[in-house]
Amino acid sequence: PKNYRPTTHAERMSPHPPHMYSFPAYLSYIIYPPLYLAGPIMTFNDYLWQHRRPMPPSGRTVGLYLVRLLASLLTMELILHFMYVVAIKDARAWMGTTPAQISLIGFWNLIIVWLK
Repeated sequence: PKNYRPTTHAERMSPHPPHMYSFPAYLSYIIYPPLYLAGPIMTFNDYLWQHRRPMPPSGRTVGLYLVRLLASLLTMELILHFMYVVAIKDARAWMGTTPAQISLIGFWNLIIVWLK
């Protein structure tokens, strides 16, 4: 049926029609950006189900994502403004610091990289 949406795990795991298993479908799966950011977050079958029957995001979901994005940007700006860990790293200015301070410089540097 055209409007069929799989609701259970077993239905999502059921095989697709043979014509769906093609090289272009596989190529689109392996270049799917979230696979590079977070690893394989879904199986090929799940990807095909999502591709065949996409679910549009609700307005609430988009709004919450926008709030999360703005909070991340604000957090990154505050960290870059008040913590000079990138300058310390680039200038190699950690001479005379304790191991705990060096680990905190590395930790906040990773947080900045993640926020970017």
